[in-house]
Amino acid sequence: MEQTDKRKQDKLKFDRVINLARRLPQPAIHDLLRALILPIQADYLLAVGTEGQDARPDMNEREFFFTKIIWAMDYTHMKSLRLAAEDFPLALATAKILPWPWGESSYRSALADIGSAKGNPWVQDINHRVTL
Repeated sequence: MEQTDKRKQDKLKFDRVINLARRLPQPAIHDLLRALILPIQADYLLAVGTEGQDARPDMNEREFFFTKIIWAMDYTHMKSLRLAAEDFPLALATAKILPWPWGESSYRSALADIGSAKGNPWVQDINHRVTL
């Protein structure tokens, strides 16, 4: 019974956000998405620092977008509509990236050492992955 109530609450929240998005001018939708993602981004960025190693599971698009509504949507069809990542360059300073640092030492090192202001701008390597 609790799970049914939770699903109903999640569906109500989802419907409210969709209805809000429909009433917004197109350029404002990006700001709505950033507002929705910001608390999740902050949680993932702080989890390792406050809770320790592997504080959050890896996040993929299915987990992020569809876990709560998968029962109402066809994930296979939605995945077939995926856009080509090379058509969407990212500005890491402003884009809402959902990170999941897994270890405290990696997190501490990233905070201390990585960033243009620290003389060591972030660069892509095989240990980094971005999914659009």
